[in-house]
Amino acid sequence: MTALFFHQGAISTHKGIELGWFAAGFTVFAITSVLGAFGSGPLIDKHSARRLFPWHLIPMMAGIAVLATTHQPYVILIYMGLVGITVGFATTLRTAIIPELVPLDEIGAARSTLTAVMVLASAMGPAMYGWMFAADIRIEMILIITLIVMAVITLMSWVSERPGFYVPPGVTPQDAQ
Repeated sequence: MTALFFHQGAISTHKGIELGWFAAGFTVFAITSVLGAFGSGPLIDKHSARRLFPWHLIPMMAGIAVLATTHQPYVILIYMGLVGITVGFATTLRTAIIPELVPLDEIGAARSTLTAVMVLASAMGPAMYGWMFAADIRIEMILIITLIVMAVITLMSWVSERPGFYVPPGVTPQDAQ
């Protein structure tokens, strides 16, 4: 997400869309991220963060797919709205999933590690996209690569949630099934 936001100027240039559409899109992004955050809480309470985690990237993937397949200006609003849903959901999900996965006496270490990994990934994204732009890779291909990576992550998350793949602390393997 950071890479896509950081390179919005290049994206708008390659797509032939005025940059002002991104400015309007940030309003849509803000609204949908708040809705995603509020909506995710009850879902997490009902189904658990672990069960919902594999699915949280799907709105963002849909937004990127829409962005990759059209040059119409209004698509920026759809893209930003769908990314906002994922960001809002992920904000709540990130907080809820750690206590489900690690012992209580290791929550601080787990949160600090997750935060460090997120900051590192966020810093790497713009550089990787910049390299791809410098290598003259078309924006549509960059977006498709992004979709493929996100699909692999989603699949790996789904597989890791299968019964018996991961047994949380304090749960016997039989109870995890």
